[in-house]
Amino acid sequence: MDLLQNLDGFVVLNQGDPTLFFQKLSDEYNWSDDFCKSAFEEYKRFIFLAVTAEERVVPSVVVDKIWHMHMTFTVSYWHDLCRDVLQQELHHVPSPKSKSFETEDRQAYQQTLLRYNRVFGTEPPSKVWPAPKRQTKKNSLPFKWLSLLFFSTFFITACSDINQKEAVYYFKWAVAIYVVYKILKWLDSGNHRGGGGNSGCSSSCGGGGD
Repeated sequence: MDLLQNLDGFVVLNQGDPTLFFQKLSDEYNWSDDFCKSAFEEYKRFIFLAVTAEERVVPSVVVDKIWHMHMTFTVSYWHDLCRDVLQQELHHVPSPKSKSFETEDRQAYQQTLLRYNRVFGTEPPSKVWPAPKRQTKKNSLPFKWLSLLFFSTFFITACSDINQKEAVYYFKWAVAIYVVYKILKWLDSGNHRGGGGNSGCSSSCGGGGD
């Protein structure tokens, strides 16, 4: 476990300054200093999994953001980490945006979580490594419900003695409900700024950095 010990002691230095990296993470993602530091420890654990696993591993959204940020510190990433600690290159491989790759990423992410548990003997912290969302018929029920709502609104206004003012009133209610639904969905997706994140995965790497 010499590699793991070396990674445990690894810090991102910018001309000898260990604080700039965390400042940039905090500024970019509105994360607290404590969260930046704890998430960075998880990033290093992901790096260990990436270079020791034979199968493809996938980071969480939080880990991926740290990975992106670290690669902008080119000396730290390519010299201090890859050359001196890992003694091999570790490339970031973005996943194409398609349904098939989303499914593959979700499955590979689940396997990464299981490997994390086996290697480190503990469950990955959910704030950094959230459980993958179950794949369902996406938005089928809400979409049908909203369609029924709009259809009912127009049907009632067209086939009744409701005056124009009342019709506009019901229509506005339908639109308001839809807007609230979209806001709640956006908040649940983890796309808002702050610590944590969802389990959608945008990048990966194979074992040994291949």
